[in-house]
Amino acid sequence: MDAFRTQVAWHFGHTAVQVAICVFFLAGLALGPPLARRLGWRPSGTVLAIWGLGGALSVTFISRIGRHDFVLDPATVGQCLSGLSKPWLSPDSVLNLVMLLPLGAGLMLASRRYSVAITGVVALAVWIELSQGLSGLGACERGDIVRNTIGGLVGLALVRLFQRPESDDSSRLRTIPAQLSHRMPPSTGPADSPLDATPQLPKPRSASPPTRARWNQSPEERPDRLG
Repeated sequence: MDAFRTQVAWHFGHTAVQVAICVFFLAGLALGPPLARRLGWRPSGTVLAIWGLGGALSVTFISRIGRHDFVLDPATVGQCLSGLSKPWLSPDSVLNLVMLLPLGAGLMLASRRYSVAITGVVALAVWIELSQGLSGLGACERGDIVRNTIGGLVGLALVRLFQRPESDDSSRLRTIPAQLSHRMPPSTGPADSPLDATPQLPKPRSASPPTRARWNQSPEERPDRLG
């Protein structure tokens, strides 16, 4: 347990790591919602994915700045296939297991698609190890790729496990508008719909002209005479 605490303090005790985590925290709050609207994702999951990405980059790269020499050596990438892996219960291995868990959970919560979450986790795990071996800021180990991927998949599975399934009633309600749109005939003009048709008002009845017999009556027989 003391070894694990020492490993965590070594990674997160660096001032640059603390600053980077704060920057990624604010970046997630600022960029998450607009990015979610552009991609059609959920804002909460997008923010969590940005935080997970920032945490992984802070631990793997920023924590080693000033402690390791930055040297571009393509030959070190071969260690991913030939080098020995660390024990699974070592502090560094446990840290690699949980490192991509927030990213996998965020991608699954945001996109709601297995393909996006799995591709993002695997691609980032491979890229981190290859970049560490290429830059000299860490060792490229195939065991770390496996552990990072497993951690991301665990986060994906946790989101899927606790995600509330959609009820049958809600799914049926969503299909009703589609069914009605298929059954309704297409509109060909404004006269097809009784609501769109212009109401025809009855014509006012014109006053009948006075007949000749009325005016031929004597003044005493006329009903409209005065006096």
